[in-house]
Amino acid sequence: MHTNTEYIMIIILSGPPNCGKDTAYKFLKKQLGITLGHYRFGQPMKDFFHSVLRIRPQTYDMMMEKGKDNKQPDLNGYTPREVQIKLFTDFLKPMFGADILGKIAVETLRQKPYARFVLDSGTIDELEPVIRHFGKPMFYALKITRPGCSFEGDSRHEIDFGSLGIQHDTIDNKHDLELYEVQVKRVLKKWRLIEG
Repeated sequence: MHTNTEYIMIIILSGPPNCGKDTAYKFLKKQLGITLGHYRFGQPMKDFFHSVLRIRPQTYDMMMEKGKDNKQPDLNGYTPREVQIKLFTDFLKPMFGADILGKIAVETLRQKPYARFVLDSGTIDELEPVIRHFGKPMFYALKITRPGCSFEGDSRHEIDFGSLGIQHDTIDNKHDLELYEVQVKRVLKKWRLIEG
């Protein structure tokens, strides 16, 4: 277990594609009013676009924002999401094990100059090495659901945070942005991370 007291809080955001995790991260930053490091378990697959495929920054930004699920000529007709999923399921996982993204996350977080992080999604296999390294008391998990959003076709799946023994809550993101932020704020108050 990592014993450096600099690492005092890690919030996990979990939910299917397009459920609102990026927006929740923005709300967390605003409500907590602190510097938050942000890391995605899928970052190694995203790095593949830069380091191996040499996708230009402007094209990459378009692909990762509004074009995640659009077939791309630069990707041989695959969508950016399909490339990332295949890279993990067909290469990384079979060769290095289901927990490889968690091991990479541990080493990456150890080198970041932040005391507080938001981790974007992952699976139990990926989360376990991180929780084991930093310790359960450091963690909070926010599960986000949204009508019409599911894990179908994705390499991630729904996580039972109770089985991991960390504090967790769920938000159903089915209202407008203003109410969504109120929901996030309520959870932070419940966790006693903000006053109110």
